[in-house]
Amino acid sequence: MNVMLGLLGLMVGLAIAAMLVTIGLAVVRSSPMMTFIALGFTYPLVAVLLAGAVTLRPDHGLLIEKTRTTADSDCWGVVAHCSTRAQRQLAKTTLDRCLQTL
Repeated sequence: MNVMLGLLGLMVGLAIAAMLVTIGLAVVRSSPMMTFIALGFTYPLVAVLLAGAVTLRPDHGLLIEKTRTTADSDCWGVVAHCSTRAQRQLAKTTLDRCLQTL
């Protein structure tokens, strides 16, 4: 996702630079190449930062912290991504059965 948004940001930045050069603003007329370089760098950077903000999942922080604490205490941690209650119950009974065999 980050790469796709970065490339999209690059295309948008270059399109805006081309539009500014075509319009012929005084600032852009003096150095059109620097306009392409500046916008071709800035827009992908902003897009990748936005992609990072979108993929940041604060709801996973608690799970990650519990997993790290478990791993630091030399224990195993199992993470099961269940989308229904039936899957959650199946995962719980399976793990309980595995723990009984230990």
